Amino acid sequence: MPLYNGDVEAAGDPPGVASFKAAIRAADAVLFVTPEYNHGVPGVMKNAVDWASRPARDAALNGKPVGIIGASPGQTGTARGQSQLRQAFEFTNSFCMPQPEILAFRALEKIRRQRRTHRRKDDRISRQVSRSAAQLDPPLQMSFEGAEHITASLEIATERAGDLTADIYKRLFADFPEIAPLFIMDRDGAVRGSMLSHAFNTILDFIGERRYAHNFIASEIVTHIAYDVPPDAFASFFIVMRDELRAACGLQWSPEMEDAWQRLLHDLERYVARPTHVA
Repeated sequence: MPLYNGDVEAAGDPPGVASFKAAIRAADAVLFVTPEYNHGVPGVMKNAVDWASRPARDAALNGKPVGIIGASPGQTGTARGQSQLRQAFEFTNSFCMPQPEILAFRALEKIRRQRRTHRRKDDRISRQVSRSAAQLDPPLQMSFEGAEHITASLEIATERAGDLTADIYKRLFADFPEIAPLFIMDRDGAVRGSMLSHAFNTILDFIGERRYAHNFIASEIVTHIAYDVPPDAFASFFIVMRDELRAACGLQWSPEMEDAWQRLLHDLERYVARPTHVA
């Protein structure tokens, strides 16, 4: 499979790419098994995902349930590489299994020492995978009652206060000071702005068509855990957003907005998983 190139794609998928995409389309789900190089996913793996993400509107990976397993001689067992894959699957709109997070660390040492896998651990992992796979079906399309009040709160807050990035992160760091050092290199606030934009877009999708919100939240939970960010902090981020929006709206914050946000936060909380690490 050649390196992805738009000019090559325009001329027609190479045979290896075409057969790869056909296999994905024919499968009920896809399991990606990856090593980790230099704290990242190998280029060959990323190249395969790039090809399977094309064409954008009819990609083989679009809506496809996927899982990830990784093995590494290091202590983190491909945690960073898996996080990068999960982020890629957000873009491809693939439904990535959030747990169990199977991170086989010191793999070579285990293979040399044991020469075989443990049947008991294999069975336990298989049961966990089966339970999670059963939950991979895309969420049912449903309407969110009060979506117009959520949207109105966002519009009013923007008109009155403009960019809320600084205020939202100030409150977040006050509630979770252990998170602040993770942003020490974000001197211009670009990372914080991007993350907040993703969060707002997730909320708008959640109260609308629900095309990717479920997958985004599940994937981001695992990504944040790889950076030692507890699930409680991730879930509380949406609460912090609500609180700052309420403050920005001032007297224009209505009981209907409060009720809609309460229901939204309750629904979002159901999607915040607690991934199980398996090594």
